[in-house]
Amino acid sequence: MLTRSASLNLEFADLANWKLLENFQKRLQSILDVAPKTKKELDPRCPLLGGDYFSLNLFGLLNPVIKTSLALCAASSLVRMQTEVCQEPMSLTSFSDMQAVANPELLAGMLRSLSNQALPVYGDPCIQEKVTDLIANDGTRLPAMP
Repeated sequence: MLTRSASLNLEFADLANWKLLENFQKRLQSILDVAPKTKKELDPRCPLLGGDYFSLNLFGLLNPVIKTSLALCAASSLVRMQTEVCQEPMSLTSFSDMQAVANPELLAGMLRSLSNQALPVYGDPCIQEKVTDLIANDGTRLPAMP
């Protein structure tokens, strides 16, 4: 069992938030099940599906030790990553190609739905009003995460 990424000094023990990712994937899968597939997603040679791509992106956000897309792709070589995040190790090229293939509106709709459930119930009421939009800044082209 691979516990260390070969190309970066990244160990399995450095990664966290597996349960949060599992919850995200369950919600996302219900959306992906009814969404139309792109031609690329229907191609059996396509190594990465939209759900894998979104899961990898979220996993990168949840794990600050993963600072770049290269590190995220390197982490995909870990056995648990292939079991719980993506189906196989991802090359940086395949990962980058998915930006143009995955439908960001699917993720945007889910994030809007989740943000309505995540409203703060404590703290200063002025701040509670400002926290109605969840924002993640990760540098991708996904409009759901500007």
